Amino acid sequence: MTQNDTVTAWADMVLDIWHKRMSDLGIKNESGMANSLAYTIIGAANGDIMKIQFAFDYVLKFTDMGVGKGIKSGNRTSKITIRKKKQWFNKSFLLEVKKLSNILAKQYAHNGLLLIKEIIEEKKS
Repeated sequence: MTQNDTVTAWADMVLDIWHKRMSDLGIKNESGMANSLAYTIIGAANGDIMKIQFAFDYVLKFTDMGVGKGIKSGNRTSKITIRKKKQWFNKSFLLEVKKLSNILAKQYAHNGLLLIKEIIEEKKS
């Protein structure tokens, strides 16, 4: 599996996790917000992955923080509000980034091992 295939599969999995978290937290998809989740993979000149960019409707960030309609993050504790944080983004995303780093590290280690093995076998011949 190439690095691009790995990262694409990971990004698809992250979108699935976010959709499930939104559903579990009862985030309504009234204006198609959940359908706004998307990603773009940006490659470097040599074909390696340089960056993965995720995009979603900005209003979903407010849902994650539990703010909006007069409730700001700074005064959340001082005002009585029924608005709850619905953390669909922050917690799951950081965990998934760590998983991706582990997957890529294993792939690089495996590819490095194969390269060293190939060089040793060439020198023996």
